[in-house]
Amino acid sequence: MLGSGLGIGLGLSEGPTTGPVTSARTVPAVRTDSFCSPSQLSATFGGYTPAGGLTSFVINVVNLGTKPCIVPPEAQLRLVGPNVSRIEDEPGPGPQHPGYLVLLPSLSNGVAINTSIDNWCSSSSLPSAIDVTLASVGKLSIPLLLPDLETFGCTDPSQPPVLLSPTNMRVWVPLSPLPAGTSVVHHEPAPPVPFLPSNACSDSDLSGTVTGEGPYPGMGKVSYIITIASTVPCMLSGYPTLRFSGPDGTVATTVTKGAVVGNPDPPSVVALGTGVPASFLWEFSDLNCTGVFTSLSFGIDGGPAAAPIELTSAIATTWCAGSMSGVSPFEQGNSMDRYA
Repeated sequence: MLGSGLGIGLGLSEGPTTGPVTSARTVPAVRTDSFCSPSQLSATFGGYTPAGGLTSFVINVVNLGTKPCIVPPEAQLRLVGPNVSRIEDEPGPGPQHPGYLVLLPSLSNGVAINTSIDNWCSSSSLPSAIDVTLASVGKLSIPLLLPDLETFGCTDPSQPPVLLSPTNMRVWVPLSPLPAGTSVVHHEPAPPVPFLPSNACSDSDLSGTVTGEGPYPGMGKVSYIITIASTVPCMLSGYPTLRFSGPDGTVATTVTKGAVVGNPDPPSVVALGTGVPASFLWEFSDLNCTGVFTSLSFGIDGGPAAAPIELTSAIATTWCAGSMSGVSPFEQGNSMDRYA
């Protein structure tokens, strides 16, 4: 299984979970400055597979720098969220290579970290993120958007949940040549704005439109870019709130800040009404629908979510409210590459 975070965007082989490791080589003599730094690495949640009383998932790590660098063949993992102190670690298979794995620049290859959560019996406290620690490299934090783990993996409520950690990493390489029609996405920086408005936005001035899909669809997840507009120049920051409405009123769902697959920028001030677009990424699982909704609105963090969002019928004809949704921060710009 290769996570959708790169398998869809690049047309990658499915080497991370089966077969021999490809393109890995050991480094007999290691200089300290040969190690990757967290700032040059991009880690994305690549999707989950519920099976046999546990939920397996993958994290993909690539080198966004300009030079090769190395990572150790093993990762230490820690879940982030409520009740994480009661989760026990269970070591996975040991490293398959005694040396180090080489990450090449320009998405020439990557490493996949395969792990699993077993015996999760507390549906009210799902993990919101996972920390990945690589020796001599540092720590990467990745938001998680997981299903109701209790449904798939609760086998003994008297025992604590178990996370597979530490676990080894496998190297994958893109198919060569890339299939015709494959699009390669790269993170795009925020576009400049001609001026920064001095007044804060209010929900009554805002509106949104679904203008496209996110960069990494698949693996039971759907993501959409919501382009936002304002009737007056204004500024906002933070995360949006969402409200789903159907024929019978509000459709209940949990919205988690930052729980999207991709690489949005951290929260910062975003300008509206300047001629430069702004947006946010909305993601949910279509495997656990809690109700069909006919209207969607958003708001500024902590607000009433009163700004309407136009649901484009060309993108989806049926809209399903999953029991969990994730949103990115408000971002300047609205291209797919802003979230890659």
